[in-house]
Amino acid sequence: MNEDTILWDGLNESIIGFSPDGIAVYDIEKMITHFQTEGGMSREEATEWVDFNILGTYVGELTPIHIYTQDNI
Repeated sequence: MNEDTILWDGLNESIIGFSPDGIAVYDIEKMITHFQTEGGMSREEATEWVDFNILGTYVGELTPIHIYTQDNI
């Protein structure tokens, strides 16, 4: 992990790895499930929240990578 790696608060369980450059890689489905479980959101609300507040965020070259794993396609 790069010492400057950006991590999303409270979503460590959604990290599935790191790129060769040390960028955090998050599973989108795990993030959605987190907000359903921890935030009491419906699936639709959680999906919309993740899409707008996380996937749409760019904070520089070390912005985390977000993917759907093959299990979720």
